[in-house]
Amino acid sequence: IVYDIDNDLNTHLKTAFEQRRDYKSKQLDLEAQHIVLKINKQKLWPQLDLKATFLSNGFDAEYANTLGEMLSNDDDSYFIGGSFTFPLENKVARANLTQSQHKKAIFIAELRKLEKDIQLEVDRNLRKILLQETKYYKYKDAAKLQRNKEEEESKKFKIGRSSSDLIIRYQNDAIDAKIDERRTYNQYLKAVVDLKKSENILLNELNLQTT
Repeated sequence: IVYDIDNDLNTHLKTAFEQRRDYKSKQLDLEAQHIVLKINKQKLWPQLDLKATFLSNGFDAEYANTLGEMLSNDDDSYFIGGSFTFPLENKVARANLTQSQHKKAIFIAELRKLEKDIQLEVDRNLRKILLQETKYYKYKDAAKLQRNKEEEESKKFKIGRSSSDLIIRYQNDAIDAKIDERRTYNQYLKAVVDLKKSENILLNELNLQTT
């Protein structure tokens, strides 16, 4: 059985990037570090706090409502104020920001390296499949040819036009060719498995996906 393998590398890369757990994990690490970096940047920003107060006859609104009709609302007053703070020498915040920037750069580098490794791995396995498939058909044809030669020589032997030594040689050649055919087919199957493993879809296709 020869599998119908798409020869398009981009198709297999797309599958690998969608299915590989290690790649998804690196993406999540980078996203989490981006959030940390954003928080640390915000800690260096100026901070403005607003306050508002409503007074009625010198009492705040909640207390005035409790007294009901005992108070007059002719002398209401409002107060709006705020506080503005700006971190001038926030060494801790700046150190945290630098550290988070450094970590994000590391996560980006690791993600890019993993992407490159996946590309090389998938490309190598796909090329291996195409090579082993070609070799398999070559050895399969050779095995068929040797088998036909052995059968034809056996017919000649039956009518006395060949020797036992020649028959044995042809039989050995046919056996060797069949062994080469099976060996290259096993190498082809291994290449298919390696490709599916690099795409992280082997368990799915074998219906062994764990929950």
